[in-house]
Amino acid sequence: MVGDGSLNPASRRIASIDALRGFAMLWIIGAGAVFQSLAKVRPTPVTQWPAGQMEHAGWEGFHFMDLIFPLFLFLVGVVIPFTIGRRLEQGVGRRTLYLHIAKRTSVLILLGLINYGLLRFDWAQMRWSSVLGRIGICYCLASLLVIHLNSITIWVGQRFIDFRYSADFLFNGLLQHAGTLRPVLAACAVLFLKWLFLYFLHRHKIYLKA
Repeated sequence: MVGDGSLNPASRRIASIDALRGFAMLWIIGAGAVFQSLAKVRPTPVTQWPAGQMEHAGWEGFHFMDLIFPLFLFLVGVVIPFTIGRRLEQGVGRRTLYLHIAKRTSVLILLGLINYGLLRFDWAQMRWSSVLGRIGICYCLASLLVIHLNSITIWVGQRFIDFRYSADFLFNGLLQHAGTLRPVLAACAVLFLKWLFLYFLHRHKIYLKA
C-alpha cells in the first residue's frame, strides 16, 4: 500500500501524508492572503480569479478554500489506523488508548471554544459549534471504530446490508408524520441501524482480518 521510500523506517511516517498535511496547513495559516493582496495591487482577471477562490462560497457551490477543512478532516481519518494500530502493536492497553483519545478530543473541543470567544464569557454571543470541535468529535468516533472493528468488516456490511431500505421498512410509519423533517429523521434512522450493526459485531467479536 505504501511505495518504496515513502515510509521512513526510523519514524514510520508516511511522506505523502506529511506532504498533504503541510499543503493543508499552508492554506490554514493564511496563504490565501498572498493571492488576495496580489489582486489588490494588480487587479486583473488573472489575479482576481484566484483571489476569489480564497473566500468561502455562499450557500450554493464551493470555492477552493471550502475544500481545506474536508481535506484536513480526511487527513485526520487517514492517519488514525496507523497511529492507533502502532500503539496496539506495541501492547498499549485499551484503557490507556481511551484516555489518550479522550484527552486529545477534549483539547480540540476546548481550543475550538477558546478560538470562538470562550474566554470573553459572553454566553449570548458564544458560538459553540467550532471547526476544531468537529474534528475532535470525528477523531474520537473514528478512533473507537479502529480499536474495536476491522475496516473490512465494515465494508462488507455496507455492501451486503441495505440500511436505507431497512430503515424505511422499520420506521416508515413514523417518518410519514415527520413532515419537512422526514429526510433528516430518515438519515438519523439509517445511522442508528448502522450503529446497531457495528455494536452487534463488537458484542459478538465478529471481525474479518486482512
